Amino acid sequence: MDLSRLIKDAEQQHRPAALPRLKVTVIGAGGAGCNSIDAMMNMGIENARLIAVNTDSPHLNSINANEKILIGKRVTKGQGAGGDPQVGEDSAVESENEIKAAVDGNDIVFLTGGLGGGTGTGSLPIIADIAKMRGAMVIAIVSTPFKYEGETRKSRAADGLESLMAMTDSTIVLDNNRLIELAPNLPLDRAFLVMDTVISRVIKGILEAITTPTMMNIDFADFRNVMKLGGVATVLYAENSDPVRLVSEAVSNPFLDVDYSGARGALINIIGGPKLNISQISRISDSITKQLDNRANIIIGTGVDNSLGSEIHLLAVLTGISRNEMMIKSAPAPQVKLAGIDANGIAEMVR
Repeated sequence: MDLSRLIKDAEQQHRPAALPRLKVTVIGAGGAGCNSIDAMMNMGIENARLIAVNTDSPHLNSINANEKILIGKRVTKGQGAGGDPQVGEDSAVESENEIKAAVDGNDIVFLTGGLGGGTGTGSLPIIADIAKMRGAMVIAIVSTPFKYEGETRKSRAADGLESLMAMTDSTIVLDNNRLIELAPNLPLDRAFLVMDTVISRVIKGILEAITTPTMMNIDFADFRNVMKLGGVATVLYAENSDPVRLVSEAVSNPFLDVDYSGARGALINIIGGPKLNISQISRISDSITKQLDNRANIIIGTGVDNSLGSEIHLLAVLTGISRNEMMIKSAPAPQVKLAGIDANGIAEMVR
């Protein structure tokens, strides 16, 4: 058999198949969620509608979004929830029809916000429930409070997380305390912008993985099967030309800090330059999956982007992590790259 001729014929015949267009909406609720929407608008998220939801009218007016929804007009009169999750919940219930209209007909609804306050903590589970009832897959990406914010806010965040997880297909949890280790000297608003950047890149990476035609596509059915496992989810992301360092940087990501050993699902997307080969894909995938449950549902997509040169981009969504295994590590955060910029570089970028 003439292998070189066979390869040449295959290259000439191969064309990435066009993917069906998905209807995707990203909803940010509360102050932190709306700020994330603003960051995504600046980043240029494609293939998704970005909606900001809040009880605080002045803050909502300052946000750049495709659509804005002021919830709880009768409950709060546009003056915010005052840190009370019950007010946030009541506001979402009051504005149920507007929320239904926003999520109706969507294939995927991403939710984002900070837990521990009023609007985000209280409204996100209601929004998630409405989106699920309208037939959407619902994925939440939320941040937990700083330790210095006290036990009351921490307790509210824990209760809010439990309520949210009951209403979503998967919930990705980020820890605000990592910002103290990564950017201790940044003003508070700049530090939060770092977290907004992380959230934006996670959502953008997932969207690109399931909407961009590649040599091995991750289709919506694959995505749904992995994400519906529930429990806690985490995302690993890195860019490097060395497969070993790529995996090391991805698993050391300090913002998405849960123990994923025993995870029951994985969606892995590997995009590289023209020199990306099967051996590299195998090594990267094996390094990620060896800690998963032996019966884990693993979906792998790969593609070639000639503009990347020797660089490889890795995105892995790990799902079905036991709630008991969710933890915040006490060790100092390593200096790693995130989406091509080291963590300190992100902080410097937003000064």
